[in-house]
Amino acid sequence: MRFARQTLLQHMGVETCSILGLSDGGIVGYRLAASHAARVTSLVTVGSQWRLSPTDPAYDLLSGLTPEMWDEMFPASRAYYESVNPAADFSRLVKSAVALWTDLRSSSYPGDRIQSIIAPTLVVRGDSDPLFSLAEAVDLQAMLPGASFFNLPFAGHEVHVDSPQLFLEAARDFLLSSEAACHRGLIPSID
Repeated sequence: MRFARQTLLQHMGVETCSILGLSDGGIVGYRLAASHAARVTSLVTVGSQWRLSPTDPAYDLLSGLTPEMWDEMFPASRAYYESVNPAADFSRLVKSAVALWTDLRSSSYPGDRIQSIIAPTLVVRGDSDPLFSLAEAVDLQAMLPGASFFNLPFAGHEVHVDSPQLFLEAARDFLLSSEAACHRGLIPSID
């Protein structure tokens, strides 16, 4: 996985970037920001776990997730998956996702490696998100000096769907302020 991240950034010729990651995409964002500190100038994560333990409330939900539960939580995702995948097997997808999400080895979630993140970070969660608890978000913010935290009321795991205008305004304002900080030399930049 580490090689794939390095290869992707190098292959694309990316010297610096901002990352906005939703759920699993945010986990990838944490990893990129931790392992390529000079390349990632800002990071926005939405509903993204940074660690998982068997005592986390999300663990029971994730470990028992079925295709029917997935349909209930994310009604449009099955139709989209089946429309873009000619060999769609939704049950297999859910089984693979559950195995990935509940893998407690250190390679699954970044854990304490997030302390290597120096980019300005905005941690976003919906107040009703069953997969990323308020306690975990607060702990994450405490691990990242200077990180900002945005908890949206009346939103679940898909904040960008449940409250798109508020989310986009907050993300835009954060990214613009991070970009300005980079240009003023307050955060690292490759020049």
